[in-house]
Amino acid sequence: MKRMLMGGFLLMGGILLYVGTAIAAAVYASNLTFWEPAAGRFRTALHETGGAWAHGLAIGLAVIGLAILVYESRLLLGIIRRYSGVVKERNAEFDRKYK
Repeated sequence: MKRMLMGGFLLMGGILLYVGTAIAAAVYASNLTFWEPAAGRFRTALHETGGAWAHGLAIGLAVIGLAILVYESRLLLGIIRRYSGVVKERNAEFDRKYK
């Protein structure tokens, strides 16, 4: 339960940090008069405000939090167990029919 709580906090923290940096960059981007054509207006605003590292950190936190939540919820194990029975059943049916 502690790990799920930690995963939830990491996910929510990543989401809030992402939204915060995105809003700050969008506000700053509206006032830009020159930006790098290859990077675009938003990325230029992220780099000029110093929010590029925070944006990357936010994505990393959200991914780690989501991975912890999925791992601790045993969601993948339930899906694998459910479909492994179906695969075994279909395999046996195929063997009976074609062998």
